[in-house]
Amino acid sequence: MTASPRALIIGGSLGGLSTAIALRRIGWDVEVFERSASELKDRGAGLVMQPELLDFLKSQALPHQETISVLSEARQFLDREGHVLRVEPRAQFMTSWNTLYRQFLHALPSEHYHLDRQLVDFKQDAHGVSARFTNGSVAQADLLIGADGTNSTCRSQLLPDQRPRYVGYIAWRGVVREAAVSASVRNIFADKFTFFQMPSSHFLCYLVPGPDGATETGSRYLNWVWYWNVPEGEKLQELLTDHTGSARDYLVPPGMVQEKLVQDQWDIAADLFPAVAQQLVFATQEPFLQPVYEFATQHMVFDRVCLLGDAAFLPRPHAAASTAQAVANAADLATALHASPDNWTAVLSSWETTQIQLGVSLQQLGTSLGNQSQFGTWQGQQLTFGDTLQTLRSPGRPQGTSTH
Repeated sequence: MTASPRALIIGGSLGGLSTAIALRRIGWDVEVFERSASELKDRGAGLVMQPELLDFLKSQALPHQETISVLSEARQFLDREGHVLRVEPRAQFMTSWNTLYRQFLHALPSEHYHLDRQLVDFKQDAHGVSARFTNGSVAQADLLIGADGTNSTCRSQLLPDQRPRYVGYIAWRGVVREAAVSASVRNIFADKFTFFQMPSSHFLCYLVPGPDGATETGSRYLNWVWYWNVPEGEKLQELLTDHTGSARDYLVPPGMVQEKLVQDQWDIAADLFPAVAQQLVFATQEPFLQPVYEFATQHMVFDRVCLLGDAAFLPRPHAAASTAQAVANAADLATALHASPDNWTAVLSSWETTQIQLGVSLQQLGTSLGNQSQFGTWQGQQLTFGDTLQTLRSPGRPQGTSTH
């Protein structure tokens, strides 16, 4: 009896979990290795459920979108006084990182998910690939998949001279319990994806499931993001130093931002925001911040090692496409391997071509929207957040996928 092919998946976040789920469904043995010593939580707060993610949930027999998300019926744009400038009908489902992580984690048997496993290095030859971890353990398989995100150890070994690039602004983020704000605030943001645009900055808000995935009215969270320009240098370093004095690279998590820096930013919000947005951010108990980076690789396949998700392409967050990209990478990889299980070289080469097209398209979209909102330009044109992907889609993008 022929043994099932085996994959080592480095990274236990959404990209790694979706890859494990998809490969198990086609008969592969998988092991997922996560560097964190404890289960992940509250990374990234809110998520827009793009079509790629909805398709993945359906194809993998995971919970239906309506049970793990909140419906946003339209996009609305506010002026400085808090009046609605315009409304664009556009139904979208919104979820939270934590809700989706719990669903993916539940779909993978716990014995295949290994915490506190920091990758040291890997080796490969014609017969397979082996990975070595800081606890001294070694695992072997047919394929190794680097789904270890922005600060990818896999990528650093394969492409040691390539790192994500800081693009000149940060995202202040927070969540507020729906029941913790006034009825006037709830009524403005209910069932809408809300934007407030300012010169070289913008704020957005939408509802997401609350603790434990609760979607009932009153139990949900208001998730907000505020993009703010910060040049590289002393100010950025100060923002990325948490209240213990430790320097951070990619995230200053909830509860760790220096109180003085929070108060300074709230003073700016008091000058710029409509009152309804001020009330929301001031009610946030533990805001956090993320510097915005971007990255694109020219290769995703290195013999028996693959990169996917943010380890390969890190689009700016305006396209709301990072999770959609990761699950599309995972689903397409499983489909390709299942269709041609005996011809890996050709399969991985073909998969790489289409996924690079997808990654380039999503990165161009995120960069375009970010430059327009933060720096005022997009290839000489002025765009709004109401522009659909159809007007921005790259001709080379694989059909059947979209970011909106």
